[in-house]
Amino acid sequence: MASNTSTNKIPPLTIVAFVASFLLPIAGVVLGVLSLVRLPRRSRGRGLAIASVVIGAVLTGLTVLGWMSWLSLTA
Repeated sequence: MASNTSTNKIPPLTIVAFVASFLLPIAGVVLGVLSLVRLPRRSRGRGLAIASVVIGAVLTGLTVLGWMSWLSLTA
């Protein structure tokens, strides 16, 4: 039984978006949205793209809150 390995692979953009969501959260959000737009509805890697958007958004929000609290303490 031969299987087509190209349909079973997670797209590289989705993997880059997931990694970027931890390193540079806003880039993870942007790349995650781009990969969601490119992927079909029932495609492999869609969950990873959604996770990168959510993780990037949460970490971006926490970063903004951290900066705001730090700035309010120094003012």
